[in-house]
Amino acid sequence: MDPAALAHLFINALNQFGPFVGGAAATAIVTDASTDVYSKSKEQVKRLIDAIRHRFQREQDGGSATGALQTYVSGDHDFESVVKTKLERILRDDPAFSADLLRIMRSGPLQTLIIGEEAKACDIEMTNSAGAGTQHMQTGKKSEVEGIKMTIKTPDEI
Repeated sequence: MDPAALAHLFINALNQFGPFVGGAAATAIVTDASTDVYSKSKEQVKRLIDAIRHRFQREQDGGSATGALQTYVSGDHDFESVVKTKLERILRDDPAFSADLLRIMRSGPLQTLIIGEEAKACDIEMTNSAGAGTQHMQTGKKSEVEGIKMTIKTPDEI
Protein backbone atom coordinates (compact mmCIF):
# COMPACT_ATOMS: atom_id res chain seq x y z
CA MET A 1 0.00 0.00 0.00
CA ASP A 2 1.41 3.41 -0.92
CA PRO A 3 2.15 6.00 1.82
CA ALA A 4 -0.71 8.31 0.79
CA ALA A 5 -3.26 5.48 1.03
CA LEU A 6 -1.84 4.39 4.38
CA ALA A 7 -1.92 7.93 5.73
CA HIS A 8 -5.55 8.22 4.59
CA LEU A 9 -6.41 4.94 6.38
CA PHE A 10 -4.80 6.11 9.63
CA ILE A 11 -6.38 9.58 9.44
CA ASN A 12 -9.81 7.96 8.99
CA ALA A 13 -9.26 5.84 12.09
CA LEU A 14 -8.21 8.92 14.05
CA ASN A 15 -11.23 10.86 12.78
CA GLN A 16 -13.62 8.12 13.86
CA PHE A 17 -12.24 7.43 17.31
CA GLY A 18 -9.58 10.01 18.15
CA PRO A 19 -11.98 12.45 19.82
CA PHE A 20 -13.24 9.66 22.10
CA VAL A 21 -9.83 8.41 23.24
CA GLY A 22 -9.61 9.61 26.81
CA GLY A 23 -12.23 12.25 26.12
CA ALA A 24 -15.54 12.97 27.75
CA ALA A 25 -17.59 12.73 24.56
CA ALA A 26 -20.71 10.62 24.82
CA THR A 27 -21.73 8.11 22.19
CA ALA A 28 -24.96 6.13 22.10
CA ILE A 29 -24.15 2.46 22.62
CA VAL A 30 -26.74 -0.14 21.73
CA THR A 31 -25.75 -3.00 24.07
CA ASP A 32 -23.30 -3.86 26.85
CA ALA A 33 -21.35 -5.98 24.34
CA SER A 34 -20.99 -2.89 22.15
CA THR A 35 -19.46 -1.05 25.09
CA ASP A 36 -16.68 -3.65 25.23
CA VAL A 37 -16.13 -3.46 21.46
CA TYR A 38 -16.09 0.33 21.65
CA SER A 39 -13.50 0.20 24.45
CA LYS A 40 -11.30 -2.08 22.35
CA SER A 41 -11.61 0.34 19.42
CA LYS A 42 -10.51 3.19 21.63
CA GLU A 43 -7.56 1.11 22.84
CA GLN A 44 -6.54 0.32 19.27
CA VAL A 45 -6.70 3.97 18.22
CA LYS A 46 -4.85 4.99 21.39
CA ARG A 47 -2.03 2.60 20.41
CA LEU A 48 -2.07 4.11 16.93
CA ILE A 49 -1.89 7.68 18.28
CA ASP A 50 0.87 6.72 20.73
CA ALA A 51 2.93 5.12 17.95
CA ILE A 52 2.51 8.17 15.69
CA ARG A 53 3.31 10.53 18.57
CA HIS A 54 6.45 8.57 19.46
CA ARG A 55 7.63 8.67 15.83
CA PHE A 56 6.76 12.37 15.44
CA GLN A 57 8.89 13.12 18.52
CA ARG A 58 11.93 11.88 16.59
CA GLU A 59 11.45 14.55 13.94
CA GLN A 60 13.93 17.43 13.99
CA ASP A 61 11.24 20.12 13.82
CA GLY A 62 11.26 21.64 17.28
CA GLY A 63 8.21 19.61 18.33
CA SER A 64 5.83 21.08 15.76
CA ALA A 65 4.78 17.68 14.37
CA THR A 66 4.00 16.41 17.87
CA GLY A 67 2.14 19.64 18.68
CA ALA A 68 0.10 19.41 15.47
CA LEU A 69 -0.82 15.79 16.26
CA GLN A 70 -1.90 16.68 19.80
CA THR A 71 -4.00 19.60 18.58
CA TYR A 72 -5.56 17.42 15.88
CA VAL A 73 -6.50 14.51 18.16
CA SER A 74 -7.89 17.02 20.65
CA GLY A 75 -10.50 17.90 18.05
CA ASP A 76 -9.10 20.72 15.90
CA HIS A 77 -9.43 19.23 12.43
CA ASP A 78 -7.75 22.27 10.85
CA PHE A 79 -4.52 20.39 11.63
CA GLU A 80 -5.54 17.26 9.68
CA SER A 81 -3.64 18.27 6.53
CA VAL A 82 -0.48 19.02 8.54
CA VAL A 83 -0.59 15.64 10.30
CA LYS A 84 -1.45 13.79 7.10
CA THR A 85 1.38 15.43 5.12
CA LYS A 86 3.94 14.68 7.84
CA LEU A 87 2.62 11.13 8.20
CA GLU A 88 2.80 10.49 4.44
CA ARG A 89 6.44 11.58 4.31
CA ILE A 90 7.41 9.48 7.32
CA LEU A 91 5.57 6.42 5.97
CA ARG A 92 7.39 6.82 2.66
CA ASP A 93 10.81 7.22 4.33
CA ASP A 94 10.44 4.76 7.22
CA PRO A 95 9.12 1.35 6.09
CA ALA A 96 9.60 -0.13 9.59
CA PHE A 97 7.28 2.52 11.06
CA SER A 98 4.78 1.86 8.28
CA ALA A 99 4.84 -1.86 9.16
CA ASP A 100 4.34 -1.05 12.85
CA LEU A 101 1.25 1.04 12.14
CA LEU A 102 -0.18 -1.64 9.87
CA ARG A 103 0.38 -4.23 12.60
CA ILE A 104 -1.63 -2.08 15.02
CA MET A 105 -4.45 -1.63 12.51
CA ARG A 106 -4.44 -5.33 11.63
CA SER A 107 -4.63 -6.42 15.26
CA GLY A 108 -8.28 -6.70 14.39
CA PRO A 109 -10.54 -5.18 11.77
CA LEU A 110 -11.97 -1.84 12.75
CA GLN A 111 -15.56 -1.63 11.48
CA THR A 112 -17.68 1.43 12.15
CA LEU A 113 -21.32 2.17 11.43
CA ILE A 114 -22.12 5.86 11.85
CA ILE A 115 -25.76 6.89 11.68
CA GLY A 116 -26.31 10.61 11.21
CA GLU A 117 -28.77 12.91 12.91
CA GLU A 118 -32.43 12.15 12.23
CA ALA A 119 -31.39 9.16 10.09
CA LYS A 120 -32.87 5.69 10.04
CA ALA A 121 -30.74 2.53 9.79
CA CYS A 122 -32.55 -0.77 9.29
CA ASP A 123 -31.57 -4.35 8.61
CA ILE A 124 -27.82 -3.88 8.40
CA GLU A 125 -25.45 -6.79 8.92
CA MET A 126 -21.79 -6.16 9.70
CA THR A 127 -19.58 -9.27 9.75
CA ASN A 128 -15.89 -9.97 9.78
CA SER A 129 -14.33 -13.38 9.49
CA ALA A 130 -10.94 -12.65 11.04
CA GLY A 131 -11.91 -14.02 14.44
CA ALA A 132 -10.84 -10.75 16.06
CA GLY A 133 -11.53 -7.10 15.54
CA THR A 134 -13.58 -4.12 16.47
CA GLN A 135 -17.12 -3.23 15.48
CA HIS A 136 -18.65 0.05 16.56
CA MET A 137 -21.90 1.92 15.97
CA GLN A 138 -22.38 5.63 16.61
CA THR A 139 -25.83 7.16 16.41
CA GLY A 140 -26.81 10.77 15.87
CA LYS A 141 -29.55 12.75 17.58
CA LYS A 142 -33.07 11.54 16.83
CA SER A 143 -31.77 8.65 14.72
CA GLU A 144 -33.65 5.36 14.54
CA VAL A 145 -31.91 1.99 14.57
CA GLU A 146 -33.46 -1.45 14.11
CA GLY A 147 -32.31 -4.83 12.91
CA ILE A 148 -28.58 -4.13 13.16
CA LYS A 149 -26.46 -7.27 13.45
CA MET A 150 -22.73 -7.16 14.16
CA THR A 151 -20.83 -10.43 14.10
CA ILE A 152 -17.22 -11.52 14.44
CA LYS A 153 -16.60 -15.08 13.28
CA THR A 154 -13.49 -17.18 13.09
CA PRO A 155 -12.47 -18.24 9.57
CA ASP A 156 -13.56 -21.84 10.24
CA GLU A 157 -17.14 -20.71 11.06
CA ILE A 158 -17.77 -19.47 7.54
